[in-house]
Amino acid sequence: MNINVKIQGLEQLKKSFAKYPKVAARNTQSAIEKSIFQIERETVPITPWDTRATVESIGASKKFSPLRGEIGATTKIFRVYPIRHK
Repeated sequence: MNINVKIQGLEQLKKSFAKYPKVAARNTQSAIEKSIFQIERETVPITPWDTRATVESIGASKKFSPLRGEIGATTKIFRVYPIRHK
């Protein structure tokens, strides 16, 4: 017994699957960048503003490369602030 199945659009489907790694990488990079900007938005308001040096250096230190994102402070001025218990 032979069963023949014809799938319309199979070649187009194969082409779409071949493009998947590129599409996935682009979407992943976009998610990484959005995450870095979210970290910045949430970190800046809670960073001590004594000299503003640290706060201003946070945005200046973002780095992106394929499937990678970094954020940090580049200031060389560090101060220790006591934790206030409520």
